Amino acid sequence: MNGSRRPDLHRVDVLCSDEFCYVIDVLLRRILRDECYDDACKSTAVNTAAVADLFEEMLGQCQCQCDFLLLIVCDRIAVLQKLPGGTSGFIQHCEKRFPVVLLCCCHGALYAVIFIKVMDGIAPPNLAEPWDNVGLLVGRSSNTVKKLMVALDVSPEVVEQAVEHKVQMLVTHHPVIFDPIKKMTDRSWQHKLLLDCAENKIAVYSAHTSLDSVLGGVNDVLAEKIGLLHTEVLVPAAGGEAGLGRVGCLHEPMTLQEFSEKIKTVLKLDNIIAGDAGRRVSKVAVCGGAGAEFIDEALAAGADTFVTGDVKYHTAQNAVYSGLNIIDATHQGTELPMINTLADRIALRLTSSGFNAQVLVAKESKILQYL
Repeated sequence: MNGSRRPDLHRVDVLCSDEFCYVIDVLLRRILRDECYDDACKSTAVNTAAVADLFEEMLGQCQCQCDFLLLIVCDRIAVLQKLPGGTSGFIQHCEKRFPVVLLCCCHGALYAVIFIKVMDGIAPPNLAEPWDNVGLLVGRSSNTVKKLMVALDVSPEVVEQAVEHKVQMLVTHHPVIFDPIKKMTDRSWQHKLLLDCAENKIAVYSAHTSLDSVLGGVNDVLAEKIGLLHTEVLVPAAGGEAGLGRVGCLHEPMTLQEFSEKIKTVLKLDNIIAGDAGRRVSKVAVCGGAGAEFIDEALAAGADTFVTGDVKYHTAQNAVYSGLNIIDATHQGTELPMINTLADRIALRLTSSGFNAQVLVAKESKILQYL
């Protein structure tokens, strides 16, 4: 790592073993004058603030613009485990001191606090809408994660699978908690799921509108599934590249009926609902989940067709009479394609960084079906 390189915003930098050994060896010699380490790094407790000071001094000179620095710690993890508050306490302390966050693993073990940072890189929380609730919503950040499961929802069937497979972390798109909780009992099905997760030591991390907005997220996966080319963000977020929805062009124009059949095939849906404005389909806007509020943005972008979910009657009426074909491919149907992609992305990030955690994908039933 050097000061001349300016990583992408959500990039994870990994120090190679030689670089790490240099950093950690310097730290071991300079932490405190009255501390003594042997070659095996078996030490007494280390002052957390002193360690953070040294990392700030050594790493601050790099002027790194990335969200966090990932240090793969193998043989030397014993040092950090003896810090007050343990490894997670050290990490949290460092987070308050400077933007470079130290993450550690011991022979491939994954701590929840590390996984949170990995997920924050995949779906940055700052991209979430103000009303949303993203991040770690249930569980302890200090726990070790050996097995995790990715799902769209925290539902009874998903939690049952998580318990059966003995996972330590659920990663969902939809948050399990939205509104403030005044009491938690098993009289509410949502609260019962929270209790089940807590009792089985299953943490829950949710990436909602952050995953909708990020490049490569829900809407890009949906656009790719449909076959859109030259896509652009439909509703840009403040500052630029990311945002909600996408708009792009088909390789060849087609009728609404032909396009509807394509939607059913690629999204594996038995039926969809379409509003026909009498236009051939060429330029298409998409918004996974519930995006019908962006009809005006779709029209302004020059789209002739809008694919989303949760479309109400008067909303469809407004779209059709405004000259916009609209397709309701269901909330669930437009977001499920992201789940396998997200699982693959997480697995790749963890494997490439040396973490030994198994990534599973939950089996989820369709909530709304034609009978």
